[in-house]
Amino acid sequence: MHDVPWIAQGECTLTPPGQPPVHVRYGWLPCPPATQACDRARLLRHVAQGWCGYAIDTEALPPEGIGWSYAGQLALIAMADRGALGVDATRADWLDPSAWHAVLRLYDGAPPPPSASARTCAQAWTRLEAADKCLRTGLREATPSTHAARTSCLFYPLPTPPDLPELVAWGAWRG
Repeated sequence: MHDVPWIAQGECTLTPPGQPPVHVRYGWLPCPPATQACDRARLLRHVAQGWCGYAIDTEALPPEGIGWSYAGQLALIAMADRGALGVDATRADWLDPSAWHAVLRLYDGAPPPPSASARTCAQAWTRLEAADKCLRTGLREATPSTHAARTSCLFYPLPTPPDLPELVAWGAWRG
């Protein structure tokens, strides 16, 4: 596969309490919605294989330390040097605040304050979806046990590409 057409890349270090630091590498790639799902998955697996140095099964979930997400015409990929990782990205303008509130009521248990902006709601959404990806459970509706499991994750905001203020992204990590 040819060179990866990066839009933005970065690295960060997480400092879990009582544990050694965790190094995370992330990047944003163009990935138009019209692109075949198999082509998007192939591109992300190609990047992940280059980062980790071993082949990744094209039919399986990403390995525990690697995560990816799609947001409109972009894909986000991230890799931690140890532990489990989940990432999610979305566009704040995909839903209006009332729709975001309804979605968060179902999946997070309590919607944000009525005055919360679409961006604030999208940030809450990406956090909970990143947590469920990190926990490798898939997206789950709110229950006391899902809330407790999600709190076992360490959350960190991921910078979005320049000139795309409608994007929000979060990562979740657990050791």
